[in-house]
Amino acid sequence: MPDYKDKLRQYQQKQGYTPQRDNGFRRENEGGNGGRDNSYRRQSEGGFHTEQPVQRLPDNYLKEGYLEKTEKGNWVIRKELLIEHADAIGRTFAEGRKSDVLKYSQLRKFYDHAVNCEKKLKLCDDFEIVMGDILKLNGFADYARSRKNIPEVFRTFIHKNVANIHTADDFRKGFLEHFQAVVASYRYYRPDND
Repeated sequence: MPDYKDKLRQYQQKQGYTPQRDNGFRRENEGGNGGRDNSYRRQSEGGFHTEQPVQRLPDNYLKEGYLEKTEKGNWVIRKELLIEHADAIGRTFAEGRKSDVLKYSQLRKFYDHAVNCEKKLKLCDDFEIVMGDILKLNGFADYARSRKNIPEVFRTFIHKNVANIHTADDFRKGFLEHFQAVVASYRYYRPDND
């Protein structure tokens, strides 16, 4: 029983295609583009360029901030930031064209900086002092983007999150928890990066 490659080759020969050295196929007596029909070329060998959708954050992302008030009067992180948004953002960072994929080492650099800010906040217990270090995330993201180390969607993610940090609770209960969920989601979709 012939395998699928033999069947494909037989079909292509019936249709008048002849194999080329680069595994492309040329229809006999066909002009233009060197006689090649790129529809038979494999994508890994430089076939069609498929447009990837533009990477972006979920609609209405952080529109209502990080925290919501419970029935008991406590402020807790909104559940969609830990589940739906974290999953969608982690997947966005992990998938796409090679130039749009965020490397795990870059993600960890930003997350580690945020964790270090939390440690500093525990030591000095003055949010205004730590806010300066949190705002540095914007500059780090701009610099990394200018060097093409991170995709634009990650730069936007950092800027939107920093803009939504107004209090120590926003930072600790909101941003850090959300960022941790994004990192975990990223690792789920891209377990072997770096």
